[in-house]
Amino acid sequence: MTSTPQKIMMIRVNDIICGNGKTYRKTPGNEMYHILVRTFVDEYARQASRIGKTLITKSIVEAIRMAQPPGRFLKKEKDGFFYEIGDSKAWVKTAQLLRDIVLANKRKKVNKKPLEHLAVINSKTSAPTTTARQEYVSLTTSPPAPAPAPAPAPAPCVVASCFQWLVS
Repeated sequence: MTSTPQKIMMIRVNDIICGNGKTYRKTPGNEMYHILVRTFVDEYARQASRIGKTLITKSIVEAIRMAQPPGRFLKKEKDGFFYEIGDSKAWVKTAQLLRDIVLANKRKKVNKKPLEHLAVINSKTSAPTTTARQEYVSLTTSPPAPAPAPAPAPAPCVVASCFQWLVS
């Protein structure tokens, strides 16, 4: 027998409201959620295995659920009420947010390179600004810093304590 989802009458401070656009982005729960996800995005990007990425995703969802008061992942339905979406959908939403941020970070890095290339071309063709553009190019094309050693996947208690720190 399937149970009918319960209507959520009151949104709590740690609740995550799922939806498209910026409608719910400014709620306290969603802001904390985005901070927590961004905290682990670099570690997520370094994970080579799907298992490592899944552990990070599940740890974030668990941290939200262990907050005080416990956070819930909610979605507003056509009837105007909010309903919990459950763990599996919360994992999917969290994994998608992590992937979106990783992709956005990669795009930022790629978009910087054409600007540097244009600065070099323009510096050869326009004499009055050559010095300023060459300085810009030399500043922006410095050798990259060595990559940090990959960290192990976070334990759920680490993520939970991080979330508690953000909430308090």
